[in-house]
Amino acid sequence: MKISIIIPIYNEENTIKNFIKTINDLKNDCEIIFVDGGSSDNTLQLIPDEFCVYKSPKGRANQMNFGAKKSTGDVLFFLHCDSILPREKINSSRLKKYRNVEESSANNTTSGLEELSVNNITSSLEELSANNITSSLEELSNNNIITEIEEVMENYDVGCFGVRFNSKSILMKICGVMSNIRVKYGNIAFGDQGIFIKRELFFEIGGFPDLRIMEDYQFSLNLKRKCIKIGMTKNRITTSERRFLEGGRLRVMWKMQYLRFLYRHNIDINRVSNKYNDIR
Repeated sequence: MKISIIIPIYNEENTIKNFIKTINDLKNDCEIIFVDGGSSDNTLQLIPDEFCVYKSPKGRANQMNFGAKKSTGDVLFFLHCDSILPREKINSSRLKKYRNVEESSANNTTSGLEELSVNNITSSLEELSANNITSSLEELSNNNIITEIEEVMENYDVGCFGVRFNSKSILMKICGVMSNIRVKYGNIAFGDQGIFIKRELFFEIGGFPDLRIMEDYQFSLNLKRKCIKIGMTKNRITTSERRFLEGGRLRVMWKMQYLRFLYRHNIDINRVSNKYNDIR
């Protein structure tokens, strides 16, 4: 199963460097595509040449649909630039296995080189073993992300990560919990949860709807109307709370609920969009 990671970007110079660090080790296992919506800052200059970058008209729906058409993966994984993939939860038994393999390798090599300088060789092997374990853990962490997606896709045609916010605020913790409950019981996933979907299904339902905002909401509604269930990973993606900070967390939460209410009641999308401030 080939996974294409599609990242819409626009004026992300403050987040792009850290984001690339979190996905850099995935470049050999996944197709990674950035789609820029006309950034006027240094975003594009901060993306290494080894990554594929396209340009399209601004708008997450436009950018993600464009990236999907350029991709070649069996599964399309749409990821926001201010999100961090889970890396810390590695199964302890798998970690022990890696350590045992490295220690066994070091011990076997040491016993075969007894006639040489034991202290120097042992020191070098310990350093090599530590480096190998670190490298193995990085690979294991990346494989863990891929494995989580693959496990969801065994039973679902579309899925997402559970979400949590990079905040100590109790309001944001509640917001994260409610977002995960909304996926599980309401079958509604938002873009900051890292939506992934089988390629054939994505194009069958017409991709993301051509909307200025609410494209992820309408995307989920389209799936729901077709009775297509959204699966969710066990681990959580960490996303920025930046959109909640400008106007105050509670006020922004209320505002987002109000905007979705207007949208559900067929208020003109341009009017709804005008009420949504683009923080970038």
